[in-house]
Amino acid sequence: MSYTYSLPTTGAMSFVDFLKDVNPYSSEISDATAQRGRVRTVLKGLKKEAQEVRDYRHIVNTVEDYLPYLVSVINCLDSGELKLKKNIETSWRSTLSDHIIHTGSNAPRITCPDIYYELLFVLMTYGYACSMQSNDI
Repeated sequence: MSYTYSLPTTGAMSFVDFLKDVNPYSSEISDATAQRGRVRTVLKGLKKEAQEVRDYRHIVNTVEDYLPYLVSVINCLDSGELKLKKNIETSWRSTLSDHIIHTGSNAPRITCPDIYYELLFVLMTYGYACSMQSNDI
């Protein structure tokens, strides 16, 4: 049995706000934002559920749906196909910071202006959810 984590949550964010001229990829960027919104909604909903009824597989599936969109945005930024008008800034309520003092919605949001910060937190959330799902097996 592994440690039971409190999964992180994230603030709202739209990729369109940070990217220049998304016209060639406007549908895909919109879909990426929608998938990120789904991740946010699922994580926030989880906080309201009792520990016994939490469906970690749903979280894992939602993150798996979002990851290809996020990686595609990163690849397009790295290759120059998409350009930033300002740094992508995301905020996440961390799982492991000051958890004794701050719990749940009282935990501080950590903001960082980098797309790789988003990728890091999404992958950590995926790992935490997989770990907690394994406890249910």
